[in-house]
Amino acid sequence: MNVGYFKRMEYVNENGDKIGYTGGMLNFPFLRPLQVALLRTSKEDKAKNANFPDYQIALQKPKGYEGARQIIGALWHRQSKDGAKNFISGYIESPLIPGYKAYIALFNVGQNAKEDMLYDVVWSAPQTRERQDVPPADANLDASPYAEDDVIPF
Repeated sequence: MNVGYFKRMEYVNENGDKIGYTGGMLNFPFLRPLQVALLRTSKEDKAKNANFPDYQIALQKPKGYEGARQIIGALWHRQSKDGAKNFISGYIESPLIPGYKAYIALFNVGQNAKEDMLYDVVWSAPQTRERQDVPPADANLDASPYAEDDVIPF
């Protein structure tokens, strides 16, 4: 399911300079639309840890917001199993999503896309898992009911 896009955007800083960045919109069903920006990982950070994400997804700061930047996700460059297609995939985190993560993939837009559009964002439906989130009960644990003469301690 297509849930958003990323495109070339720009803003004017306090000095009047135009600053370009990659920004976009994520619009998951039943959640409010999110204006986000892609932050590329520096070469120094990648040199320190090869597993560090290639990009981080940050919420756009609303006007007047003075708090720290909110990083809500991470993305890595990937290649299809047959090696024919390159794409970017990762996740965003939200307490409003079951399992707290929504897995997404970014694909280059086609030739007929609007100007400045870079990626379509596609949501991947959760896969069924073999293991449970809740650990199974201990088979040796005595879970028999209390005797009728047991006193409730409160």
